[in-house]
Amino acid sequence: MGFFENFVNKAAKSIDKVIGLKDPMSPGKLERSITPGYEYPQGTKRVGRCNNVDATWVIIPEGATSIDDKAFQNCEALTKLYIPDGVTKIGAGAFDCCSGLTEIRIPDSVTEIGKYAFNGCSSLSKIRIPDGVSMIGDGVFQGCESLTQVEIQNGVTEICQFAFDGCSSLTSIQLPEGITSIANQAFRGCSSLTEIQIPEGVTKIGVRVFEGCKSLKQIMIPNGVTHIEYQTFRDCASLAVIQIPTSVTEIESYAFQGCVSLTQILIPEGVTKIEDHAFYYCSGLTQIQIPNSVTKIGCYAFQRCSSLTKIRIPDSVTSIEDHAFYYCTSLQQIHIPNSVTKIGPGAFESCVNLRQITIPNCMTKIEDDSFVGCSCLTEIKIPESVTEIGYCAFANCNNINVIIPTNNISIALCAFDGIMGLHFMQGVNGVKFEDEFFYHSSLQSCTIMAPFGGDKEKISDFKKHFKSVIDTDTDTI
Repeated sequence: MGFFENFVNKAAKSIDKVIGLKDPMSPGKLERSITPGYEYPQGTKRVGRCNNVDATWVIIPEGATSIDDKAFQNCEALTKLYIPDGVTKIGAGAFDCCSGLTEIRIPDSVTEIGKYAFNGCSSLSKIRIPDGVSMIGDGVFQGCESLTQVEIQNGVTEICQFAFDGCSSLTSIQLPEGITSIANQAFRGCSSLTEIQIPEGVTKIGVRVFEGCKSLKQIMIPNGVTHIEYQTFRDCASLAVIQIPTSVTEIESYAFQGCVSLTQILIPEGVTKIEDHAFYYCSGLTQIQIPNSVTKIGCYAFQRCSSLTKIRIPDSVTSIEDHAFYYCTSLQQIHIPNSVTKIGPGAFESCVNLRQITIPNCMTKIEDDSFVGCSCLTEIKIPESVTEIGYCAFANCNNINVIIPTNNISIALCAFDGIMGLHFMQGVNGVKFEDEFFYHSSLQSCTIMAPFGGDKEKISDFKKHFKSVIDTDTDTI
């Protein structure tokens, strides 16, 4: 046998022994030429930077104890690697962007895996985290889009931010009971994940942890978690069942945005705020129970919950913020208690099936666009406490009659555009119409009723802008 073939055979046996590659040689026949590789010298303790970024194989000698930060970063041709027993540390970014790496063995001796150690290993399909590792650090498996199997031993107590971010092929994962914290974006973009059981000891679930887990169908949040954080379940499009424990006191912004399969949800007593966009575009949500502990419903909180038919606002609520129920197109009735002192701009805009609503008698202003486009409302009585009606407040409420019991009120442009009837019970004297109100408002479909005392000149002026005028003093049209 020639020198070259002898060299190939020795190299193949060495690689086979150390990294478990299939023998590339068959007896008497060369099946493929040797591929580029890199062998660390015997006696190496710290595995430093690989000097051949084109290596398809690497030999780490027995006796090595650690792998340096970025040791194999961007070794895109590397496909398999055997880490020998005795190695205790895998440094930060050690295998960052090793996009060809399909398989790696982490020995039980490892106690530390650095940040982003396997970030971007897009061909890696399975991994086992040994018992000595207590923390899966920041971004360790971020972007491992082929990862389908993860085995985490019982030593792990913390999953750090971005740990499995973008592992889009991961369908399930078993978390050990000792875990107490799941940090920000840990499973974001795990779009194939259908189930995950969160251990009872977990007290912290960070922001955007399950964002974009569009195959996740159900989840139970353990008792002890106090906040459902920002965007935690955003765009979990298949999520149909979720259990929120009594320990939760706040639902943060965008927490359930885009959970289109969620049909009902029970918010426990103890929750004090439903923040902005919390249930935005939960288009399958038909019912929700808001507890008596809630004091604020944030901006856009239920925007585009287009299947929601009714909702009861508890007496504890003092503020319904901007566009809170915007475009809830199936909403037919809502009870607003007298505790509410503010209904924000656009709060019920485009609730086209809303048929009944009572404005609390302690409100002083009806904000801009509050009820614009509520075309099924037929009557609404403005409380005497209200002194200001904002821009387009009731615009395009085509079937509504608005009753105003006082003349101590100011009315903005377009407040009543397109409505059917307007009744000033104490007359129009003293009513402050915004400058050019009658010239920039569309009132041709509206009949105005008021005690005009037979003042023909005033009646004539109003007839120029309204469909008709009724003088309640004389019944004269």
